[in-house]
Amino acid sequence: MHSIERSAVIARAAAVLFAFSAEKPELTLGEIAKRAELPPSTVRRLLVQLIDAGLIDQDGSSRTYALSLRLAQLGAVALGSRDLVQRANPVMRALTSRVGEAVFLGQLSPQGVVYLAVTQPDTAVRISTRAGEVRPAHTTSMGKALLASLAANDVEAWVASHPLGSGTQFAHTDPQTLRSDLEGVRSRGYAVNNRESSAEFTSVAAPVRDHRGATVAALAISAPAYRIPRERIPELGAAVLEAARELTSRLGGAFTVVA
Repeated sequence: MHSIERSAVIARAAAVLFAFSAEKPELTLGEIAKRAELPPSTVRRLLVQLIDAGLIDQDGSSRTYALSLRLAQLGAVALGSRDLVQRANPVMRALTSRVGEAVFLGQLSPQGVVYLAVTQPDTAVRISTRAGEVRPAHTTSMGKALLASLAANDVEAWVASHPLGSGTQFAHTDPQTLRSDLEGVRSRGYAVNNRESSAEFTSVAAPVRDHRGATVAALAISAPAYRIPRERIPELGAAVLEAARELTSRLGGAFTVVA
């Protein structure tokens, strides 16, 4: 294949990948063709190749397509060298030193929350989650902090496209209880995951904003549940809010709690 032909194939494959968005994480072949401005026959061939490469997943029942978790992991690797993580690292280290627990930085992706960075405390029992991993948004404190920052119509679009089936017995399975939880997040400024993603862990998280006022990430404090009893949650919530304000300031933004 000549270099010009290879370039054209790469450009078309990129158009297919960029057809997906946080608002529309799952698409039919026809929707992809329309968004990528390519013939359906071309898109069908590209999708077969992208599925074989592990970059696209297809739902066997609905026949819709979505970006694979492998792409989210690659995105986390790329973001690891970018400004956000670099600016977050000293804030995360200071927060871990202050509270004695693990601190995470994450962003919302179509598949869930992508973990971008972690700082670990000097303790024997640690959380094994690493940068590049993805967790369901509705079961994690970072995910709920990020969802609460979305516009109401974007939250509804997310709820409509993400079944609430994963998590522990404490996780949301009803969209209405999730909506109520998100209202509480907006009111107090931080989110709580009380043994929802894992029965053994609890976390609190707050959103981070950039110079435009857009929410670009979330910071979380996470620890074994026995180290975060209910009475300690407000203390850690205040600590993660302070750290989120500091990182927001470093990104040139202003931090406000949306009531």
